[in-house]
Amino acid sequence: MTNFEKMKAAQAKMYEIKQSTTDVALEYKTAFAEKQSDLTYDRTLSPHGRLQKLEDFKKEQGAKFIKQAAAMRAEYDKAAIEAQVAAELFLNEDANKPNELAVQTFNRKLSEFETQLLLASDPKKAMTLVKSFVEETQDPYFAAQLKGELPSIIREVTALAGSEAPLFKPQLTRVAEELNTKATAGGYREAQEELDAGSRLGSDIWFRAGTQLNTVQQAVGSEFSQFANNPTDYVGKGED
Repeated sequence: MTNFEKMKAAQAKMYEIKQSTTDVALEYKTAFAEKQSDLTYDRTLSPHGRLQKLEDFKKEQGAKFIKQAAAMRAEYDKAAIEAQVAAELFLNEDANKPNELAVQTFNRKLSEFETQLLLASDPKKAMTLVKSFVEETQDPYFAAQLKGELPSIIREVTALAGSEAPLFKPQLTRVAEELNTKATAGGYREAQEELDAGSRLGSDIWFRAGTQLNTVQQAVGSEFSQFANNPTDYVGKGED
């Protein structure tokens, strides 16, 4: 499995775990409803006895839920780490990150281009320089680097154009689109987005205002459901 495939698999695992909250919530809702129904028809218990039995059951289910949430948390966080690591490895592969000589060459050419742009005497010449350099830049890695310089490039061209700046906007827009297309080739965009988004380690699995968590709360009580996203906090609390 390639690093890109590992990243996609880890992302899919995180999505799968989040989606599973619906089935998990339904499991506890069903168990609670069945227990409640059984106790309703148990004539050996007083009304108070039925309530006590139901509360005891909720606590048992709550303890079970904490263990299940902890397993989900561990699996999700493992996938979150794997996604970030795989994305970084993918971007650092020889096929994606040019060798040091190529990087130095690009940086030199970029510096020369920026100097020529600053010295350009009119916006048409500046636009020609921009188009030429963008056309020359084919590698996704370098296209991404140049994309980061685009705001300053646009400022230089529009400053030269003055009141005619709006006339150059369509050309600059096409340049930006061309760079974006080049920078996102071969999975580079997805891997870069994964890194840019930051690690989802510890992020919520259960939507705090969601139906699923509310369903679990009704089935096991808020004493347990409040720790759905951070079950280890409940374990720590129990050990104090």
